[in-house]
Amino acid sequence: MSRHTLAEAQAHRPELIARARAGEEFAIVLEDGATIGLGPMGQPDLSVPPPPARGGEALLAWLDQVRVGSVLPGGPDAAELVSRMRDEGR
Repeated sequence: MSRHTLAEAQAHRPELIARARAGEEFAIVLEDGATIGLGPMGQPDLSVPPPPARGGEALLAWLDQVRVGSVLPGGPDAAELVSRMRDEGR
């Protein structure tokens, strides 16, 4: 793992991003001495199980399973966010 200052990382950002996408990991040292990592995170599993053939309780359980939760920890879930946007006239 190579180490770079923040200024170096900013100056060579496109190159470092390309190398990270290819699988390389980097350490970036900030001005205060803190170190952060840059590297590939892999692909999230976005697969969704198929809905049940019948409705009723099985469908409600499936909807609970695949429902999108909060985008931010402790924040509103998707349904609440859309309701707020509707109520605010956005």
